[in-house]
Amino acid sequence: MTLAGLLQLARFDIAGARRTFEEAMRAYPESVGARLGLARVATAQGDPGEAERLLGEVLRRAPSHPEALGRLLATVTGGGPRAASALAIIQAV
Repeated sequence: MTLAGLLQLARFDIAGARRTFEEAMRAYPESVGARLGLARVATAQGDPGEAERLLGEVLRRAPSHPEALGRLLATVTGGGPRAASALAIIQAV
């Protein structure tokens, strides 16, 4: 399921990818891949808060997940308006 969502993202079918990842979440509630996919969708839709929330959920399930950590750390080191919230998510894990 998550592979289909990734292919939809690659084709810029953001709405389709969201539906696919949400379906994966319903079928597999603990899915790290579905959460990561939804975080990518949220980023593509310009919703960094939602992306950060989902990345935090990924880290709670897989504390050393490289993409989730990397994306949050990039936000922290970028020093923008979301840096403090991204740091708080990392520190909470």
